[in-house]
Amino acid sequence: LHGGGYFFGSSHTHRALTFELARRASAAVFSVDYRLAPEHPFPAALDDTLAAYDWLVAEQDLSPHRLAIAGDSAGGGLALALLQHLRAHNRPQPAAAVLYSPLLDLTFSGDSFEANRRREVLFKPAAYRRAAEYYAVGVANNDARVSPLFGRFDGLSPLQVHASKTEVLYADAQRLAVAAKAANVPVEFHAASGLVHAWPAFYPAFPEAAQTIDQSVKFLLHHWAS
Repeated sequence: LHGGGYFFGSSHTHRALTFELARRASAAVFSVDYRLAPEHPFPAALDDTLAAYDWLVAEQDLSPHRLAIAGDSAGGGLALALLQHLRAHNRPQPAAAVLYSPLLDLTFSGDSFEANRRREVLFKPAAYRRAAEYYAVGVANNDARVSPLFGRFDGLSPLQVHASKTEVLYADAQRLAVAAKAANVPVEFHAASGLVHAWPAFYPAFPEAAQTIDQSVKFLLHHWAS
C-alpha cells in the first residue's frame, strides 16, 4: 500500500520498493492503486484496500497465512486499519505486516510532530494537516478508521515497524510499538537515525533502504514459514 498522504502516489511511484521486496522474498506482489482524496475521501481508500484483500483471498484462493501486508506513510495507516477491520469482524489475519514511517494519527498528537519540524527534510507538518483535511471528510480525525493508532491492537498480525528519529511521524511508530506490545502482539520496532521519511520507498537511492528491505524480507520469510 503506497504512501502519499492519501492524495498522491501510486503503484508506479513505489515500483522500485515493491519489486525489490518481491525479488528478495521470491514472492508475488500486489500493489493497490486505491482511490485518492480529495476527489475520493474516506472511506474510499480503506474500501479499496478491503476489496483488494478480499479479492486475493476469495478470487485468487490465497489463504491469509500465505499473505503479508506492507505500507509506507499513509499506506502504513491503511495496512493497520485493514488489520483492525479484520479483527473486528473475526476474520483471519495475514501472516505479518510491515509498516514504514506509518501515518497513524490524523490528530497529530505525537510529540515528534512539532519537535522534529525543523529536522524533517521531506514533508512538514502543514503537508500532513492538508492530507488530513482532504482525507478525513465526514469523520472525526481521531476515528480509528482514519487514525488506527486509536484502535484496538489485540489479536493483530505480527508487526515490523520502521521510523526515523528525525521525522515528524516518529511518535506514531513509537506509540504503535508500545501499544502493540501491551496487547501481546509480536512487534519489531526499528528506530533509524537521520533518515528521510519512508526511506525504503526511495530504493536504491539510499543504501539504508536496501538494509531495511532485507530486514523486512527476513521478518516476512520467518512468519510465512511459521
